[in-house]
Amino acid sequence: MMATDTNNKTETLYTLYILTCIANNKRYIGITDKDPQLRWKGGDGYRTNFELYTDIRKYGWEEGFKHEIVSTNLTLEEAKEAEKVFVKTYDTQNQEKGYNHRGGGICYGGNRPRGSIGEKLKLLRKNKHYTQEKVAEDLGLVRATISNYEVGRRVPSMPDLQLFAQYYGVDFGYFGVSATDPDFELNTRIIEYFKNEAISIEEKIALFNDIILAYTKYIIEDEE
Repeated sequence: MMATDTNNKTETLYTLYILTCIANNKRYIGITDKDPQLRWKGGDGYRTNFELYTDIRKYGWEEGFKHEIVSTNLTLEEAKEAEKVFVKTYDTQNQEKGYNHRGGGICYGGNRPRGSIGEKLKLLRKNKHYTQEKVAEDLGLVRATISNYEVGRRVPSMPDLQLFAQYYGVDFGYFGVSATDPDFELNTRIIEYFKNEAISIEEKIALFNDIILAYTKYIIEDEE
């Protein structure tokens, strides 16, 4: 949301909201610079928060959750401070009481890093002013692995991605994937296979055809 001041400059305004699961009374405290409905996406806006999204799917977004707008037209600093207060008040970092992974005060808004996982890893490293050699040494990896991840020649495995998240101090959702996504490892291996220049185009085509055949068979069996 945008507001215009007397100098014709626009300022981004934020909304503070609470999502409450009716079945267990657990809460999620959030802030957004979007229309809340666009942020929530009918519950799909929380795919990277595994605990919250699991309960959304279990209990339903409309019937299972209360959606409360606490305050609107907040500046970024006001919103961040309010979020921290509410997270602490409701103790929503406690897994028995809430779904928040952090203590509040963080809002990516329109500045959430976009792009591939590799681009995000490179941005994190650059922001820390670290060299690839330092990151590799700190994490027990080789520099070539860091380079391959950053330029997209390889996709990090789930354990490596969790290692990077902890190392750089970011939520796992920063990378745009869920830490418990059952398809991530499979997708990673497939992507690496097709990017591997040592594998012939004929072998890649053969694997692609096998995947299509397996999927087609699955669809036919499912319809029967």
